[in-house]
Amino acid sequence: MRYNKIKEENSNGICRAEGLTDEADRAEAEIAAIDLAADIAAAKENNISLKTIRRQYENAHHAPTKENLGRDKESAERAIENNVNSLYNALILAQSSYAQAAASRANQNAALETAGRKLKAGLITQKTYDQTAASLTGSDSSLEGKKLDLLKAYNAYKWAVRGL
Repeated sequence: MRYNKIKEENSNGICRAEGLTDEADRAEAEIAAIDLAADIAAAKENNISLKTIRRQYENAHHAPTKENLGRDKESAERAIENNVNSLYNALILAQSSYAQAAASRANQNAALETAGRKLKAGLITQKTYDQTAASLTGSDSSLEGKKLDLLKAYNAYKWAVRGL
């Protein structure tokens, strides 16, 4: 992930790294295209430990050794499958959390716009408006955190598929 520069995002002083949104958008598109069964198969093919066990199994000539290596191979395959499934579930959870944070941010933004109109009409005080603006700042921070969580989960999943 590249952070080209820090830019001012809004009048509340929230800074955002350029490039982060692009990474999250790309990850969202790729998450939608995930084929879990194919990724599990790829993870098994790419895993160095499993490749080693398979090679040992193929080269074993002694029956008890071959039997033990067969169990080791099956165990490693199950472990890889469970790991990829777990990381996929974490990825979907992170995606859901990001979507909720984005919705919360949109709601806070609408609340700030409403508060601005109410302030101009004299229906609320400047303090109330400032509190609404502070809530928006909190939502911005939460959204950025959830975006980072999504990218972290996405990268962990992709590394697992690559066999690491």
